[in-house]
Amino acid sequence: MSLIELSSIERVFGDGDGRTVALEDINLEIERGEFVAIVGASGSGKSTLMNIIGLLDSPSKGKYKFERSDVAKHSDREQAKIRRKKIGFVFQSFNLLQRHTAIENVMLPMVYARVDRFGREKAAAELLRRVGLEDRVYHYPNELSGGQMQRVAVARALANKPMLILADEPTGNLDSASGQKVLTLLEELHADGNTIVVVSHDDAVTDYAKRVITLKDGTIESDKKKPSKKAKTKEESSAKSKSSSKSKTKKKTSTKAKTKKKSSKSSKKSKKDSKPTSKTTKKTKSSKKKDASKKTKSSKKKDDK
Repeated sequence: MSLIELSSIERVFGDGDGRTVALEDINLEIERGEFVAIVGASGSGKSTLMNIIGLLDSPSKGKYKFERSDVAKHSDREQAKIRRKKIGFVFQSFNLLQRHTAIENVMLPMVYARVDRFGREKAAAELLRRVGLEDRVYHYPNELSGGQMQRVAVARALANKPMLILADEPTGNLDSASGQKVLTLLEELHADGNTIVVVSHDDAVTDYAKRVITLKDGTIESDKKKPSKKAKTKEESSAKSKSSSKSKTKKKTSTKAKTKKKSSKSSKKSKKDSKPTSKTTKKTKSSKKKDASKKTKSSKKKDDK
């Protein structure tokens, strides 16, 4: 079932000579539970597309359906409600409140959702534990590393149990090791059934995403899906079975050939063994003839006498 449907989306900024087409003829569907990476060079339209998907901006033309409902038919208040309850945001610059601790930053979306204080604290502490920051619950942002701040931002994005997580350059301000931890965390969230859309120019993101959409000059240049693990396992097992059947066939043919060789050798031996017997029979016959002729001659001599 499609969570996001974009049809002929266009986004234009400015008029006249200053007119800039940021997105043009974008047609895209994202299913529930997908892990999608939207990549491209700077200025390709990635962030503009993310803002439209996250209801932070509206398209100039085209239709956007979220959960099969036309977004344009919703009021600003209704759109804000969808953002608050159904979409979690992770930004490149973290956007944490500096005067609030990690747990207070995570609780903030739940304040707007009117969750009671006890429920907020319990849920926020669990989310921080989930992202590996149970020992940084009461630390302020200036006491955290870049990777830790981004994990706080991920925990905050999960606060209201959204059906869609949008991450805009989540590894942009991080070193490679911290970036890998954040991407691994997103991969784990995807494995739990969350729909994740990551906008990035970081090539490492494509290793984790199951679908990669490449933008160029405001249009979709390519849209590629990676085979699932189940499909890979099936392909590998079929390849293994084919190779095993081939090896079995080879073994059978080799054993047949060996058997033929053995039988031919044995027949040759039997022929060789039979040859001397024929010679002996010949000798026996000739000796019998000689004896008979000798007897005949001797009998003749006796008669003559």
